[in-house]
Amino acid sequence: MEVKIATIEDAEIITSIVENTITEFYPKYLSEENIEYFLNLHSKENIIKDIQNKNVYVFQYHGISFATATIRENNVKRLYVLPSFEGNGYGSAIMTFFEDKISEKYDYILVDSTSPSINFYIKRGYYTIENIEFNINNEKILYYEILKKDLIRKEDKKHMIKKKNIK
Repeated sequence: MEVKIATIEDAEIITSIVENTITEFYPKYLSEENIEYFLNLHSKENIIKDIQNKNVYVFQYHGISFATATIRENNVKRLYVLPSFEGNGYGSAIMTFFEDKISEKYDYILVDSTSPSINFYIKRGYYTIENIEFNINNEKILYYEILKKDLIRKEDKKHMIKKKNIK
């Protein structure tokens, strides 16, 4: 698996990954209004803004872009893996990548998740810190959770290894 920071040239493929995943996966779990909300939230324009801030990553397998995620400080957002690539450990590999990266500066990581993905994060040691509900168009309710995982900062890991080797 290759990882790269997205450029403007990647905006189209990232938008395609996000839209394909939302329209194929979300109907099993979410209302049409919720799906429309996510498609608007993760529009090409919003993706481009995050690309310009160098917050978006693209994940490739033999040159094929199959996943994307956005990172803001210690918060992973907009993590989408094409359905045809699911079940092969890529989501776990992507989260390990971000957990390692974020542990360079922070001692915890946050993710926002809707019901289809919450168990994935819980199995990785995340726990819910906030449940959020809000109305979409004053009719349908969108529910999601903010999950947290405590990390050991890379700097602290080095000290722990040194102490272990001294004994």
